[in-house]
Amino acid sequence: MGAFLGGYGLTWAFVTLDELPTFSFAAEKWQVVTWYFYNAQFVEISQTISGSDDSDYLRNSVDLIANSSDPYIQFLHLLPLVVIFIGGVLLASHLGRARTAPHAALNGAHVVVGYLPISLVGAYIASKHVSAIGVTARVGPRYLDTLLFMGLLLPLVVGSLGGLVYHVVRE
Repeated sequence: MGAFLGGYGLTWAFVTLDELPTFSFAAEKWQVVTWYFYNAQFVEISQTISGSDDSDYLRNSVDLIANSSDPYIQFLHLLPLVVIFIGGVLLASHLGRARTAPHAALNGAHVVVGYLPISLVGAYIASKHVSAIGVTARVGPRYLDTLLFMGLLLPLVVGSLGGLVYHVVRE
């Protein structure tokens, strides 16, 4: 959970250096920052509009980082990776000295235990829902991307690398 909160805090600092983009609806500042944080971890931000009829459906994705005119925003992809890596190093150091490299990598991969649940809850909370006149709109992180990329893949791979590097440096 510390890696998630640390990454979110650093993302907040980077994103709020300049004026946040405006959307066609009133999104809170924390929601927009959260969308950047998720987008930095390869999670698509989807805009879904549906009507009362099943055939009235529109969905598209927004890449906030690629569409940004600020050059420093491109570095957002690195922030979560660095924080998860550090989380893997710290977990490997606190879970005990692993005798083999695979055990050290497994220790570092435990970052997924805290990262996965909070990323799924965060994706739901950060979604903006608007409903009026039979039309419902939702903007927020895609849940499947959140589960696969942000919740599982990045913490397992990058956390494992952190644990492995800790083992190599300690040997």
